[in-house]
Amino acid sequence: MDIEKIYNAFREEIPVFTAFSDDERFKLFLRILQAGETGIHVNAVKALSHLSRPAVSHHLKILKTCGLIDFRKSGTKIYYYVSCKDKFSKLKKNLSILSQGIQDTDLEEIASSDEIKEILGSDK
Repeated sequence: MDIEKIYNAFREEIPVFTAFSDDERFKLFLRILQAGETGIHVNAVKALSHLSRPAVSHHLKILKTCGLIDFRKSGTKIYYYVSCKDKFSKLKKNLSILSQGIQDTDLEEIASSDEIKEILGSDK
């Protein structure tokens, strides 16, 4: 298993894992996903949540920054929609590679390899 290759592939995906690590942010994402391609107005997102408007805006910014959602303007209104189909295809591929590597490899061998120590910055 090429640990450095997997690390580099997943390093690009860390913002997605970070975005989904917050329960409320993940719920907001699912609400936006449920709205479909037309999107959902920011006030509707707020109405579906117990979060304050600034908190909703903060979560939307994180979701947008990592490429999970985008927005379109219609006059003065802003509608958010999910824009990450390609991102999930890539993530699925990387998870499959990782899963296969785990199944095919002696984990103790990986843990003691120089390659993993270099990636983790460990001399142990």
